[in-house]
Amino acid sequence: MSHLSKGACKIKDLFTLREVAKEMGLEIKEKTKMRGEYIGNIKCEFVVADGKGGELAIVESNVENEYEIQMDNYYNPICDVVGQNGDLLSREYATEVHKKEAQLLGGVIASQEVDAQGFVYLEVHTP
Repeated sequence: MSHLSKGACKIKDLFTLREVAKEMGLEIKEKTKMRGEYIGNIKCEFVVADGKGGELAIVESNVENEYEIQMDNYYNPICDVVGQNGDLLSREYATEVHKKEAQLLGGVIASQEVDAQGFVYLEVHTP
């Protein structure tokens, strides 16, 4: 790992993140360190892997009970699945969190659409 980058999404629900990663065809590795080529070990909650040698770490941020993605996006094959800085994984995670929130409030997800810029639009119907 030579070029460490951090994802912009703040993660608060690790269970949902694990679900989303698995739905994207990724593996969850229950280890507390990810080896970086130049950086050394990165302390993490767990590692998300693509099964082809690509990995990213889910690390605790400076805010209690909040996590973020850290990864080396330089020739990392996991970028093909999660996006350059984990943007696609972050988008899928945030979408799933919003769906769950809407459903908790009694809403029903009627449709979901992603526009050309990558923005997700959810249509929620309330009873």
